[in-house]
Amino acid sequence: MPRRLLALLLAPSRLLLALRARLARAALAAAALLSGVAFALWAAALLLRRGPRAALRRRRRDAAPAGLADGTFGEHRHLRLQGSGLRLHYVTRGPPNAPLMLLLHGFPQNWFCWRHLLQEFSPRFRVVALDLRGCGASEKPPGRDSYRLELLLGDICEVIEALGTPAGTPRCVLVGHDWGGLLAWEVASSHPQLVEKLVVMDAPHRGVMAAFMARHPSQLLRSCYVFLFQLPWLPELLLSLADFQLVRTFLTSVRTGIQDPARRLSEQELDSYLFSLSQPGGLSPPIHYYRNLFRAAPPPREPPRPPALLLWGSRDAFLDPRLGPAHLRWLRPSARLRLLPAASHWLPDERPRPLAQLIGEFLGGGAGEANIPIIPGIPGIPGIPIIPGIPVSPSSPGIPGIPGIPGNPIIPGIPIIPGTPIIPGTPGTLGIPIIPSIPSIPVPPVPPSSPSSPVSPVRPAPSPPPPSPPRTWRARRARPNPPGTARTHPNPARSLSEPLTKPFRTYTRRPNPPETAEPTRSFSEAAEPTRNRRTHPKLP
Repeated sequence: MPRRLLALLLAPSRLLLALRARLARAALAAAALLSGVAFALWAAALLLRRGPRAALRRRRRDAAPAGLADGTFGEHRHLRLQGSGLRLHYVTRGPPNAPLMLLLHGFPQNWFCWRHLLQEFSPRFRVVALDLRGCGASEKPPGRDSYRLELLLGDICEVIEALGTPAGTPRCVLVGHDWGGLLAWEVASSHPQLVEKLVVMDAPHRGVMAAFMARHPSQLLRSCYVFLFQLPWLPELLLSLADFQLVRTFLTSVRTGIQDPARRLSEQELDSYLFSLSQPGGLSPPIHYYRNLFRAAPPPREPPRPPALLLWGSRDAFLDPRLGPAHLRWLRPSARLRLLPAASHWLPDERPRPLAQLIGEFLGGGAGEANIPIIPGIPGIPGIPIIPGIPVSPSSPGIPGIPGIPGNPIIPGIPIIPGTPIIPGTPGTLGIPIIPSIPSIPVPPVPPSSPSSPVSPVRPAPSPPPPSPPRTWRARRARPNPPGTARTHPNPARSLSEPLTKPFRTYTRRPNPPETAEPTRSFSEAAEPTRNRRTHPKLP
């Protein structure tokens, strides 16, 4: 009875969860179809612009380009995993007994994106750039289920246990970019004992990403390629058109590619990324990463316990730069965020030197010089190293490092005018001799000026004149008419017997032109009266 009651109470919750899952799958399918239509239109435009022959052409790459398979950037090795039996390829550089720094790449790259950091950190660490399962020179097991998220995390944990130091409790500094950063978040959260410090570049945590996309739908447009990769066989076809033109666009275009013109990828460096993708069966495995992304278990809610450094490009075309502060609010207080100005999504290729400085500061010391402190600067601007070892002279407190000039002896015996202050020296310019003063000469007092003195005393300024009173006007008295003068008043309306107050002047007026009589107009009672008062009289 209690079990049936409990099942009845949980039935509405299970129904809502099932409905939510169905709605999520339907929304994902709709987004995938829309993305497929949009990229199919791009492919149609490519076919019309270049023609079918050029659009379907695919260059054959038999030999690896220089630097990818040789020992230019490090020693190439393979590791056989005990759990899955896969053979993973990695490139290592640095002392064998040094602490391990594990570098994880993203899509569509391989270990080659870490070629600069391999050289920067090899003096202090045993740097290992790993080719993930199905990428680069590592083995590529067939099938979509071979690239589930839990299998990828198991591979990374086995690599840390096999190559990490010390032997009993292996740990590493874990660095990840793009898909490698997403895996680094999961490893640091689920296996914190294997990670000493965490560095993530342009890679979101799954939980933070889901909450951010709910508040900022514009991120859905930036991540449209993720929905495209949910479709079967179409992504492989679109990516391989015109010798991987879509991949070239991701890496080298003005909007999505590297922003710094001095760091643009050369054709040889671009071939290092396209070589493994162009091999038979080399394009589907990295796309399976995205196809299994929505089938994985829910992400951990707790932030990773190891200290974390988050690096983000301000011009990332695939991930909103506001994701960086969103992660900082979720992470622990010890986490740091650095936003690199005018940097794209491809930070390891575009900004290797600033990355080395920021990571070296985070790890305690520079990339190759552990004892040089770094001034913490503005977020996104790397610190400036301080040059140690230059002693500061005690005689020059204002300017450090410049020895002071010893002072010249002062000539004695010359009296100084009493009461004259000495100008104090500026800090840092001690030792400048002060010019000795001239003996004081008594000056007789100036007597006050007398009346007989030729020098006239100073007179005070004259006071301004008082203001004049306001001017008044008196009305003129009216003059009466002379006796015996009777004239016509100019105003006929007034009485003629009223005396004039002013002599009357006669004016000669010109005759008016003959007036034309206006025609009379009869009005009926039904007619509307006009309102022209100048022509017609006012009607009652």
